[in-house]
Amino acid sequence: MARPCLKTISPRHGFVVEAVPTISGCDWYEYLTGDAPAHYAAVLDCTYEMTLDLVAANAITPAAAVAQVMKDEHWKVLPTHVKAIIKRVEED
Repeated sequence: MARPCLKTISPRHGFVVEAVPTISGCDWYEYLTGDAPAHYAAVLDCTYEMTLDLVAANAITPAAAVAQVMKDEHWKVLPTHVKAIIKRVEED
């Protein structure tokens, strides 16, 4: 599930955030920080960077790397952002 928000751009890699994930009706990132879009944008940047590292170091697919990052860090990333991260990693 996702909750629409004001458009935010991730600071390091320019991912566009127009919605943030929710967990059981609660906006997880806003609960943590009080600023859900900005925090989620930072999570997207970190997920992208960690995915790049995993792909380079372990020669695994970008999809497997994103799944591993989300599992290891206990992050929830919207499917549209997962696709955007995978696409960008494949282009690099």
